[in-house]
Amino acid sequence: MIQLYVSHLSPYACKIMALMGYAAVPHEIIVEDIWNRFAVLKKMTGKTMVPVLRHGDFAINDSTRIAKHLLASSQRPLLPDERFLAWLVEDFCDEWIVRWFARARWALPQNRRHMEKTIGAEMFGFPLRTLGGRVAAASIRASLEKSGTLTRYDGLENSRERTLALLEDLFEHGLYLFGGHPSVADFALYGFLWQFGHDPASQDAVRAFPNLWRYVQRVHAWSGAGGALDATVRPTAELSPLIAEILGTYWRVLEANARMSRGQTTDVELLDGTVLPVRSAGWYATCLNGLLDEAQSMHRTSGVYCLDPALDAVIGAAIDGVKA
Repeated sequence: MIQLYVSHLSPYACKIMALMGYAAVPHEIIVEDIWNRFAVLKKMTGKTMVPVLRHGDFAINDSTRIAKHLLASSQRPLLPDERFLAWLVEDFCDEWIVRWFARARWALPQNRRHMEKTIGAEMFGFPLRTLGGRVAAASIRASLEKSGTLTRYDGLENSRERTLALLEDLFEHGLYLFGGHPSVADFALYGFLWQFGHDPASQDAVRAFPNLWRYVQRVHAWSGAGGALDATVRPTAELSPLIAEILGTYWRVLEANARMSRGQTTDVELLDGTVLPVRSAGWYATCLNGLLDEAQSMHRTSGVYCLDPALDAVIGAAIDGVKA
Protein backbone atom coordinates (compact mmCIF):
# COMPACT_ATOMS: atom_id res chain seq x y z
CA MET A 1 0.00 0.00 0.00
CA ILE A 2 1.24 3.47 -0.87
CA GLN A 3 1.47 5.81 2.11
CA LEU A 4 1.17 9.56 1.64
CA TYR A 5 2.59 11.69 4.46
CA VAL A 6 0.97 15.13 4.54
CA SER A 7 0.28 18.25 6.52
CA HIS A 8 -3.14 19.81 6.13
CA LEU A 9 -1.37 23.17 6.30
CA SER A 10 0.77 22.54 3.22
CA PRO A 11 -0.49 23.64 -0.23
CA TYR A 12 1.81 21.05 -1.79
CA ALA A 13 0.30 18.29 0.34
CA CYS A 14 -3.23 19.47 -0.54
CA LYS A 15 -2.19 19.36 -4.20
CA ILE A 16 -1.12 15.71 -3.98
CA MET A 17 -4.02 14.56 -1.81
CA ALA A 18 -6.51 15.82 -4.39
CA LEU A 19 -4.40 14.57 -7.30
CA MET A 20 -4.20 11.06 -5.88
CA GLY A 21 -7.91 11.04 -5.23
CA TYR A 22 -8.53 11.93 -8.86
CA ALA A 23 -5.93 9.43 -10.09
CA ALA A 24 -7.72 6.71 -8.08
CA VAL A 25 -4.43 5.28 -6.83
CA PRO A 26 -5.04 3.32 -3.58
CA HIS A 27 -3.16 4.94 -0.72
CA GLU A 28 -3.17 5.67 3.00
CA ILE A 29 -2.99 9.23 4.34
CA ILE A 30 -0.67 9.77 7.32
CA VAL A 31 -0.52 13.21 8.91
CA GLU A 32 2.98 14.40 9.70
CA ASP A 33 3.82 14.93 13.37
CA ILE A 34 6.98 15.66 15.31
CA TRP A 35 7.75 11.95 15.70
CA ASN A 36 7.29 10.58 12.18
CA ARG A 37 8.85 13.80 10.84
CA PHE A 38 12.28 12.58 11.96
CA ALA A 39 11.84 8.85 12.53
CA VAL A 40 10.35 8.24 9.06
CA LEU A 41 10.51 11.24 6.72
CA LYS A 42 14.03 12.49 7.40
CA LYS A 43 15.34 8.95 7.63
CA MET A 44 13.90 7.99 4.23
CA THR A 45 14.36 11.21 2.24
CA GLY A 46 17.00 13.19 4.12
CA LYS A 47 14.48 16.02 4.51
CA THR A 48 11.44 16.77 6.64
CA MET A 49 9.20 18.38 4.01
CA VAL A 50 5.84 16.99 2.98
CA PRO A 51 4.21 15.57 0.98
CA VAL A 52 6.13 12.32 0.91
CA LEU A 53 4.95 9.34 -1.10
CA ARG A 54 6.23 6.10 0.41
CA HIS A 55 5.92 2.65 -1.11
CA GLY A 56 7.93 0.17 0.91
CA ASP A 57 11.54 1.36 0.88
CA PHE A 58 10.86 3.80 -1.97
CA ALA A 59 10.05 7.42 -1.11
CA ILE A 60 9.66 10.74 -2.97
CA ASN A 61 9.33 14.10 -1.22
CA ASP A 62 8.66 16.69 -3.95
CA SER A 63 5.11 17.32 -5.21
CA THR A 64 6.12 17.66 -8.87
CA ARG A 65 8.19 14.49 -8.73
CA ILE A 66 5.27 12.69 -7.10
CA ALA A 67 2.94 13.94 -9.84
CA LYS A 68 5.30 12.70 -12.55
CA HIS A 69 5.68 9.37 -10.75
CA LEU A 70 1.90 8.93 -10.81
CA LEU A 71 1.53 9.53 -14.55
CA ALA A 72 1.91 5.83 -15.36
CA SER A 73 -0.32 4.49 -12.57
CA SER A 74 -3.16 7.02 -12.68
CA GLN A 75 -6.52 5.63 -13.76
CA ARG A 76 -7.41 9.03 -15.24
CA PRO A 77 -5.35 11.34 -17.47
CA LEU A 78 -3.20 13.83 -15.56
CA LEU A 79 -2.06 15.80 -18.60
CA PRO A 80 -4.09 17.50 -21.35
CA ASP A 81 -3.04 17.62 -25.00
CA GLU A 82 -1.33 20.91 -24.09
CA ARG A 83 1.24 19.06 -22.01
CA PHE A 84 3.86 21.79 -21.87
CA LEU A 85 1.34 24.44 -20.85
CA ALA A 86 0.16 22.19 -18.02
CA TRP A 87 3.69 21.87 -16.61
CA LEU A 88 4.32 25.59 -17.13
CA VAL A 89 1.24 26.53 -15.09
CA GLU A 90 2.11 23.90 -12.47
CA ASP A 91 5.57 25.38 -12.01
CA PHE A 92 4.20 28.95 -11.93
CA CYS A 93 1.96 27.93 -9.03
CA ASP A 94 4.67 26.06 -7.12
CA GLU A 95 7.37 28.71 -7.50
CA TRP A 96 5.62 32.07 -8.07
CA ILE A 97 2.19 31.95 -6.46
CA VAL A 98 3.87 30.49 -3.39
CA ARG A 99 5.70 33.79 -2.90
CA TRP A 100 2.63 35.96 -2.42
CA PHE A 101 0.88 33.15 -0.58
CA ALA A 102 3.73 32.71 1.92
CA ARG A 103 4.05 36.42 2.57
CA ALA A 104 0.35 36.75 3.37
CA ARG A 105 0.41 33.68 5.61
CA TRP A 106 3.46 34.68 7.63
CA ALA A 107 3.52 38.49 7.52
CA LEU A 108 -0.08 39.13 8.57
CA PRO A 109 -0.48 38.85 12.39
CA GLN A 110 -3.89 37.15 12.30
CA ASN A 111 -2.59 34.48 9.95
CA ARG A 112 0.55 33.96 12.02
CA ARG A 113 -1.45 33.35 15.19
CA HIS A 114 -3.68 30.95 13.31
CA MET A 115 -0.63 29.02 12.09
CA GLU A 116 0.85 28.80 15.60
CA LYS A 117 -2.33 27.12 16.82
CA THR A 118 -2.83 24.80 13.87
CA ILE A 119 0.82 23.72 13.63
CA GLY A 120 0.83 23.03 17.37
CA ALA A 121 -2.31 20.89 17.16
CA GLU A 122 -1.15 18.92 14.11
CA MET A 123 2.52 18.46 14.95
CA PHE A 124 2.60 18.14 18.72
CA GLY A 125 -0.78 17.59 20.28
CA PHE A 126 -1.50 18.02 23.98
CA PRO A 127 0.33 19.08 26.16
CA LEU A 128 3.02 20.52 23.86
CA ARG A 129 0.76 22.08 21.24
CA THR A 130 0.96 25.70 22.47
CA LEU A 131 4.69 25.92 23.03
CA GLY A 132 5.54 23.64 20.13
CA GLY A 133 3.35 25.61 17.73
CA ARG A 134 4.95 28.89 18.74
CA VAL A 135 8.48 27.55 18.39
CA ALA A 136 7.81 25.89 15.03
CA ALA A 137 6.02 28.98 13.65
CA ALA A 138 8.84 31.26 14.83
CA SER A 139 11.40 29.05 13.11
CA ILE A 140 9.48 29.11 9.84
CA ARG A 141 9.00 32.86 10.00
CA ALA A 142 12.70 33.46 10.74
CA SER A 143 13.69 31.35 7.74
CA LEU A 144 11.30 33.24 5.45
CA GLU A 145 12.52 36.59 6.74
CA LYS A 146 16.12 35.59 6.05
CA SER A 147 15.24 34.57 2.47
CA GLY A 148 13.43 37.86 1.83
CA THR A 149 10.09 36.13 1.26
CA LEU A 150 8.28 38.37 3.75
CA THR A 151 9.42 41.59 2.10
CA ARG A 152 6.57 43.34 0.31
CA TYR A 153 7.07 43.92 -3.41
CA ASP A 154 4.51 45.72 -5.55
CA GLY A 155 5.23 43.40 -8.45
CA LEU A 156 4.17 40.33 -6.48
CA GLU A 157 1.08 42.03 -5.07
CA ASN A 158 0.06 43.27 -8.52
CA SER A 159 0.60 39.82 -10.01
CA ARG A 160 -1.64 38.30 -7.35
CA GLU A 161 -4.48 40.70 -8.15
CA ARG A 162 -4.14 40.20 -11.91
CA THR A 163 -3.97 36.42 -11.56
CA LEU A 164 -7.05 36.18 -9.36
CA ALA A 165 -9.01 38.45 -11.72
CA LEU A 166 -8.06 36.61 -14.90
CA LEU A 167 -8.86 33.26 -13.29
CA GLU A 168 -12.27 34.60 -12.26
CA ASP A 169 -12.94 35.41 -15.90
CA LEU A 170 -11.57 32.07 -17.08
CA PHE A 171 -13.85 30.07 -14.80
CA GLU A 172 -16.98 31.88 -15.83
CA HIS A 173 -17.32 28.68 -17.84
CA GLY A 174 -15.44 25.40 -17.96
CA LEU A 175 -14.80 23.04 -15.08
CA TYR A 176 -11.00 23.13 -15.10
CA LEU A 177 -8.08 24.93 -16.71
CA PHE A 178 -7.99 22.78 -19.84
CA GLY A 179 -11.62 21.68 -19.96
CA GLY A 180 -13.68 18.97 -18.36
CA HIS A 181 -10.85 17.00 -16.70
CA PRO A 182 -8.35 18.35 -14.16
CA SER A 183 -4.62 18.15 -14.79
CA VAL A 184 -1.44 18.51 -12.75
CA ALA A 185 -1.82 22.29 -13.24
CA ASP A 186 -5.26 22.35 -11.61
CA PHE A 187 -4.06 20.51 -8.54
CA ALA A 188 -1.08 22.86 -8.11
CA LEU A 189 -3.30 25.94 -8.45
CA TYR A 190 -5.90 24.49 -6.11
CA GLY A 191 -3.39 23.74 -3.34
CA PHE A 192 -2.44 27.38 -2.88
CA LEU A 193 -5.90 28.87 -3.39
CA TRP A 194 -7.49 26.40 -0.97
CA GLN A 195 -4.98 27.32 1.72
CA PHE A 196 -5.17 31.04 0.92
CA GLY A 197 -8.96 30.81 1.09
CA HIS A 198 -8.83 29.41 4.63
CA ASP A 199 -6.19 31.62 6.25
CA PRO A 200 -8.33 34.03 8.30
CA ALA A 201 -6.70 37.30 7.16
CA SER A 202 -6.51 36.24 3.50
CA GLN A 203 -9.64 34.25 2.77
CA ASP A 204 -11.73 37.16 1.53
CA ALA A 205 -9.14 37.90 -1.18
CA VAL A 206 -10.00 34.59 -2.87
CA ARG A 207 -13.63 34.12 -1.90
CA ALA A 208 -14.42 37.54 -3.37
CA PHE A 209 -14.12 35.80 -6.75
CA PRO A 210 -17.13 33.43 -6.85
CA ASN A 211 -16.28 31.63 -10.11
CA LEU A 212 -12.77 30.98 -8.89
CA TRP A 213 -13.85 29.80 -5.45
CA ARG A 214 -16.35 27.36 -6.98
CA TYR A 215 -13.50 26.02 -9.11
CA VAL A 216 -11.31 25.57 -6.01
CA GLN A 217 -14.10 23.63 -4.32
CA ARG A 218 -14.54 21.43 -7.43
CA VAL A 219 -10.89 20.44 -7.32
CA HIS A 220 -11.01 19.98 -3.56
CA ALA A 221 -13.80 17.44 -4.00
CA TRP A 222 -11.23 15.03 -5.44
CA SER A 223 -9.68 14.79 -1.99
CA GLY A 224 -12.83 13.01 -0.89
CA ALA A 225 -15.79 11.50 -2.68
CA GLY A 226 -14.83 12.80 -6.13
CA GLY A 227 -15.41 15.79 -8.34
CA ALA A 228 -17.16 16.74 -11.54
CA LEU A 229 -16.01 15.61 -15.01
CA ASP A 230 -17.15 16.18 -18.57
CA ALA A 231 -15.75 15.72 -22.06
CA THR A 232 -15.24 19.38 -23.01
CA VAL A 233 -11.87 20.79 -24.10
CA ARG A 234 -11.16 24.45 -23.44
CA PRO A 235 -9.89 26.38 -26.48
CA THR A 236 -6.23 27.05 -25.74
CA ALA A 237 -6.59 30.69 -26.75
CA GLU A 238 -8.68 31.25 -23.61
CA LEU A 239 -5.53 30.61 -21.56
CA SER A 240 -3.66 33.48 -23.26
CA PRO A 241 -4.07 35.96 -20.34
CA LEU A 242 -2.71 33.39 -17.87
CA ILE A 243 0.23 32.51 -20.11
CA ALA A 244 0.99 36.21 -20.61
CA GLU A 245 1.05 36.65 -16.82
CA ILE A 246 3.46 33.73 -16.44
CA LEU A 247 5.79 34.86 -19.21
CA GLY A 248 5.74 38.45 -17.95
CA THR A 249 6.62 37.58 -14.36
CA TYR A 250 7.94 34.16 -13.36
CA TRP A 251 9.51 33.37 -16.74
CA ARG A 252 11.44 36.66 -16.63
CA VAL A 253 12.84 35.61 -13.25
CA LEU A 254 13.93 32.25 -14.67
CA GLU A 255 15.49 33.97 -17.68
CA ALA A 256 17.38 36.47 -15.50
CA ASN A 257 18.57 33.68 -13.21
CA ALA A 258 19.98 31.79 -16.18
CA ARG A 259 22.18 34.79 -16.99
CA MET A 260 23.44 35.48 -13.48
CA SER A 261 26.61 34.26 -11.83
CA ARG A 262 26.40 32.45 -8.51
CA GLY A 263 25.68 34.85 -5.65
CA GLN A 264 24.72 37.69 -7.98
CA THR A 265 21.56 39.79 -7.53
CA THR A 266 19.78 41.67 -10.28
CA ASP A 267 16.59 43.67 -10.73
CA VAL A 268 13.99 42.03 -12.97
CA GLU A 269 11.41 44.25 -14.62
CA LEU A 270 8.00 42.61 -14.63
CA LEU A 271 5.24 43.10 -17.19
CA ASP A 272 3.67 46.05 -15.31
CA GLY A 273 6.98 47.90 -15.10
CA THR A 274 7.61 47.12 -11.43
CA VAL A 275 11.03 45.82 -10.43
CA LEU A 276 11.70 42.67 -8.42
CA PRO A 277 15.19 42.04 -6.98
CA VAL A 278 16.25 38.45 -7.66
CA ARG A 279 19.25 36.61 -6.23
CA SER A 280 20.70 33.77 -8.27
CA ALA A 281 19.40 30.38 -7.17
CA GLY A 282 20.28 26.87 -8.24
CA TRP A 283 16.67 25.82 -7.73
CA TYR A 284 15.49 28.30 -10.38
CA ALA A 285 17.98 26.73 -12.80
CA THR A 286 16.54 23.30 -11.98
CA CYS A 287 13.00 24.56 -12.61
CA LEU A 288 13.96 26.13 -15.94
CA ASN A 289 15.75 23.01 -17.12
CA GLY A 290 12.74 20.91 -16.19
CA LEU A 291 10.43 23.17 -18.17
CA LEU A 292 12.75 23.19 -21.19
CA ASP A 293 12.82 19.39 -21.10
CA GLU A 294 9.00 19.31 -21.10
CA ALA A 295 8.91 21.84 -23.95
CA GLN A 296 11.29 19.78 -26.05
CA SER A 297 9.30 16.62 -25.31
CA MET A 298 6.14 18.33 -26.54
CA HIS A 299 7.95 19.61 -29.62
CA ARG A 300 9.41 16.21 -30.50
CA THR A 301 6.02 14.50 -30.43
CA SER A 302 3.83 17.22 -31.98
CA GLY A 303 6.17 19.64 -33.75
CA VAL A 304 4.99 22.57 -31.61
CA TYR A 305 5.20 23.80 -28.04
CA CYS A 306 1.53 24.73 -28.01
CA LEU A 307 -1.33 23.61 -30.26
CA ASP A 308 -2.63 27.17 -30.66
CA PRO A 309 -0.54 28.83 -33.41
CA ALA A 310 -0.53 32.32 -31.86
CA LEU A 311 0.47 31.06 -28.43
CA ASP A 312 3.00 28.67 -29.95
CA ALA A 313 4.81 31.62 -31.53
CA VAL A 314 4.86 33.50 -28.22
CA ILE A 315 6.10 30.50 -26.26
CA GLY A 316 8.67 29.64 -28.92
CA ALA A 317 10.06 33.17 -28.70
CA ALA A 318 10.25 32.91 -24.89
CA ILE A 319 12.10 29.61 -25.11
CA ASP A 320 14.49 30.94 -27.74
CA GLY A 321 15.09 33.99 -25.56
CA VAL A 322 16.09 31.99 -22.52
CA LYS A 323 18.40 29.81 -24.58
CA ALA A 324 20.14 32.77 -26.27
